[in-house]
Amino acid sequence: MKKLFVLFITAALAVLSSCGGQAVKGKEEKNAPSPQQTKDFELIAQKTGKAVQSPIPFDYDTYKNNQTVKMQTYIGGENTVKLQPVPVKIGYSLPLTGWTKYKILWVQVGKPGGKTHDLKFIPGWDGNFSLYYILKDGAGDYKVTLFAADDPNSQTFQALLAFNIMSQADAPKDIQKLSLNPYIIDFVNAHIGQTVGRGECWDLAQAALDMLSADWLRPTGFGLPLDPSKDDVLPGDIIQFKTVKVVYATKNGTAIESYGSPDHTAIVYKVLGKLHYQLAHQNVFNTKVVTVSELDLNNKTSGQVWFYRPVMGLVQN
Repeated sequence: MKKLFVLFITAALAVLSSCGGQAVKGKEEKNAPSPQQTKDFELIAQKTGKAVQSPIPFDYDTYKNNQTVKMQTYIGGENTVKLQPVPVKIGYSLPLTGWTKYKILWVQVGKPGGKTHDLKFIPGWDGNFSLYYILKDGAGDYKVTLFAADDPNSQTFQALLAFNIMSQADAPKDIQKLSLNPYIIDFVNAHIGQTVGRGECWDLAQAALDMLSADWLRPTGFGLPLDPSKDDVLPGDIIQFKTVKVVYATKNGTAIESYGSPDHTAIVYKVLGKLHYQLAHQNVFNTKVVTVSELDLNNKTSGQVWFYRPVMGLVQN
């Protein structure tokens, strides 16, 4: 293995440093609905960063006999991670099986000059892991880097090793099967009335995605982009707002709600109609706990919104 210099990644560099987008409700509007509670999903530390099972079959067996990659080890990575051989040429599923002494791993995957996918996961109690990453940017060359930390809540991760692969197959067209929406709603239900992270609006989506080892592009590429005029929006989808203003008619005139100054992030909790939703979000209406409230984007008068479908990244073998 070729040994490289010490490299660290700071999580704070990859996050939205401040919501800067507390949603503001007009004075004439009623308070947000009371939080809905559920005990169906108990979040415990052992579940954080755990990959889910994939409905899409792996294609690793087709490529497992190929020449294997040359691992480049960073200083500090010696004897702290052992990765089973990875073929130089693969399909759309990248195998990641091995052992580490660290409590949490951060995987970066990206094409040269392209966007980087960031995925976190927690190995088993004995340090072992056996996962796949489903490549979604099509065939081509990729660089893979593994970072690690001793604390799942750490803001600084040390690089352990890196290697290059060549994908020779695109992922199946039915990639929508990889949606994580029900899991996202489970996470929301477990945290309604609570503060997630710093209490910033972005922290709720970030925590849910990282808990599920989801595939996303930090800071605001939360999954597969959706067009609400063509695509069905589902509970668990994520909306990013920029300086959005919504105006409602009231018996006394109008009421104005603002989402984003400039940014705000929310999760679709329930679909009430076309562009009409219940949202789960925090740092909203002067509270930093997760709250459910109603929004009708048919009344939007200014600003921009982006919709995303959260999808699986690292999946169980």
